[in-house]
Amino acid sequence: MSRIELLDRAGEPISKDVEVHAVSIEPGQAGQRVETWSYILPGSIGGNYLVSITLVQGKITVIERQQQKR
Repeated sequence: MSRIELLDRAGEPISKDVEVHAVSIEPGQAGQRVETWSYILPGSIGGNYLVSITLVQGKITVIERQQQKR
């Protein structure tokens, strides 16, 4: 899923962390952009979850979730 599709489905995150990882020292080559977006989402059986979604070059690569205290 792309960044645009994520925004369409989940909306704007509560926080964003952006890093650029250099993968080459050759002139003219850009680094790899890694973003982590965080959401607080309701669980289907009650309580909320902190959901962290990692995007690399604008595509989702990892989704992590952690249940928050009830």
